Amino acid sequence: MARCARGSTASGVVALILQTHRRLIMPRRACLGLILAVGVAHPGLAQPPTTTTPASLPLVLYLSTLSAEEDDKSVSSLRAALMRFAPTVGPVALATVNLGSPSATDPQLGEAVRVALQRHRPTVVFAATPRVARMAQGVPGLKSIVFEAASDPRWNCLVDTLVRPGRNATGYSSYLPMGAKMLEALRDAYPAVDEVVVLTDGHEVAPLPCTPGAQLLYVASSCDAGFVASPRLEALSPATSEAVAAVKASGLRWRLLRLCGKADVAVLRRWLPPRHNTAQPPTLGVLVPMQYLFYVDAGNLAAAMGGIRWPAVYSRHRFMTQGGLMSVAPTTQAFTGEKAQELLQRVLTGTPPPSCPCNCPKAWSWASTWLQHASKACAPACKP
Repeated sequence: MARCARGSTASGVVALILQTHRRLIMPRRACLGLILAVGVAHPGLAQPPTTTTPASLPLVLYLSTLSAEEDDKSVSSLRAALMRFAPTVGPVALATVNLGSPSATDPQLGEAVRVALQRHRPTVVFAATPRVARMAQGVPGLKSIVFEAASDPRWNCLVDTLVRPGRNATGYSSYLPMGAKMLEALRDAYPAVDEVVVLTDGHEVAPLPCTPGAQLLYVASSCDAGFVASPRLEALSPATSEAVAAVKASGLRWRLLRLCGKADVAVLRRWLPPRHNTAQPPTLGVLVPMQYLFYVDAGNLAAAMGGIRWPAVYSRHRFMTQGGLMSVAPTTQAFTGEKAQELLQRVLTGTPPPSCPCNCPKAWSWASTWLQHASKACAPACKP
């Protein structure tokens, strides 16, 4: 539950309204200079709950398909940011809607977004994922979207360029070309590796060409798990194609393994049998690009990789907290929320999204938990 900032006074205060599961809970203290009207719709609810928001206040609508735990963290951070912005932005209302399963088709998610926008009529949409932002962008009349993303927003047709988005959206993307750096980390740590398996989320496909000013929705595709015979780079998602291109350029043998859901992650050894001869350095390594399936199922993927004892390099440090071995990630990934919130503040103070440059990282960092994996015969040949 939201709490009031320390030192708030009764002068000029307004109530903080928290609405969850259609029940209003009024805190005993009030916060200065800010109204938050929060409605959390969980996947089990047929319709997002309504919120009571004074019409005179600007409204930020948080839209998400993330888990309840991730939403709690994001909304708490966003709420704190709006309180910090109060001296320059003034009172702002906040409503939150979880749109349900991230596996919903584009038409299903698009309709959920349309209903949420019609119900709340926000000043600004704060989208937790680029897919949600893309769906919101397809609804006529919405002027401002701020997004958080792990992919290049140009692929999603959210923006025309990073410097001048040109559309009604701006935001923070933690995307950096990672394929070559991930391969470099793998070869430095395991010089004996002569074959690389690149994992890919089968539901992420190559983006269609963007036409400036056009609204684009992805076309849902079928997915068959397993090794992909003769994959074409132009048919793969950008994150996957970068990794594959880096391995091909290195001259190493490689294969592309498509996974379609959490059930495939759980039976990873079906395609990658466990490494039994742990007395010898590993000759096979795995690259895990930044894709939605792997991010949301990070714990199970790291556990599955640990069980087969082949070294893997991940594209976010999040995997290290889940038991992963090595990762290469943007240096600003820990501040994704703050970076997007900075842009939200600019939009709320009058900067239109088309002329508000996107925020992006500039460098990489490397992390390893090799000491924890030494007993599993996965420790690198050389110390970091």
